[in-house]
Amino acid sequence: MADIMQKIMNGDIEGVRNVIRRYPTIINRPHAFGETPLMWACIQGIDKRILEILIEAGGEVRAKDVGGLTALHWAVAGCRPEAVELLLSRGSNINGKDNRGGTPLHSAANLPREWTDVVKELMKHSALEVNPRDDNGQTPLHLACYRGHLHTVDLLLGHNGIDANVVNNDGDTPLHWAVRDRKYKVVCAMLKQVS
Repeated sequence: MADIMQKIMNGDIEGVRNVIRRYPTIINRPHAFGETPLMWACIQGIDKRILEILIEAGGEVRAKDVGGLTALHWAVAGCRPEAVELLLSRGSNINGKDNRGGTPLHSAANLPREWTDVVKELMKHSALEVNPRDDNGQTPLHLACYRGHLHTVDLLLGHNGIDANVVNNDGDTPLHWAVRDRKYKVVCAMLKQVS
């Protein structure tokens, strides 16, 4: 298992192919925390061809790690819009939830640094649910407001069907979170939307 992970980390396309040829069952074998080689490749900044090789060899795009994260969640966490696009074209569930009810859009809205390219890639798909609630009732808009991700908030607010007044399990709207966390540019954007 370590051999294929090392080849993926090094971006060794031929090495990945060789390991798969020698050990074809390795393709979906989970590592320590349930991550598959495909998940590992999604978070690395490697050549997209490695992702294609892993999928063509039978890498399961809907497999989940111990936290319920799919390869799509991993690609979002790795800020990899090209991986997001590929996975969605190969059958990943755009609204798939992890063990805490978070979707890939939740992950994108909650990145430590704002990365709108993955949000834009997700939003290209008509099947995307923009108001999914996690186990705490948080929507992606709640998380983007909490993080102060102004451009992500603008993208979400611009989506048809967004509910800017949705409340979480504590009764807080996304605007409440923006005010509480002093994200004043986000507050202004939210007030423009709801007025």
